[in-house]
Amino acid sequence: MADASTSSIRLVVYDDDDHTFEYVIQAFVEELGVEESRAFDLAREIHESGRTVFTLPDLASAQEAQERLLARGRDPRLARSRTSLLIGIESVTDGAWRTISCGRMTEKGLEPLGPEEIAVLEEKAKQEAVQTAPVRETPTGDEDEAEDEPSTSSIVALALVVFGAILVIMLCAVCVASARSPH
Repeated sequence: MADASTSSIRLVVYDDDDHTFEYVIQAFVEELGVEESRAFDLAREIHESGRTVFTLPDLASAQEAQERLLARGRDPRLARSRTSLLIGIESVTDGAWRTISCGRMTEKGLEPLGPEEIAVLEEKAKQEAVQTAPVRETPTGDEDEAEDEPSTSSIVALALVVFGAILVIMLCAVCVASARSPH
């Protein structure tokens, strides 16, 4: 990413209700090379302010980043997710930022959004932003602190452990039953 004082191009990722924090974090890590802790902070910024900005060195870099994020498509973690993230590219002209392109990928292809639609989305995101974003687990040494909400991956892992335990119990029951029956 370029220094904000020298670049005149930036990539903007807008907030919506159709993508999980996990999806956004993973997209930033895998597509933009952002470290996971920074990606979490950026996802929180989107949630709280309605958008986040990546400063890039040139238009080609911004377009490439936009294409990679759009290509990720919908968030498979949410049934209601039907589109990619909403991604814009802005440039500075006469000291003011203006949108070059903005859109999201749908099942029908690229859906461009105009300035009025973007303004409505930004206002809606600001109004709907919850005061507290998800709490990131940090090692504190205090085992009494519990995570507010379990992540999807931890729920899946727990389900797999329970399922495995049930299979082991069933296998043991079959072994005991076959050992007791005359052959």
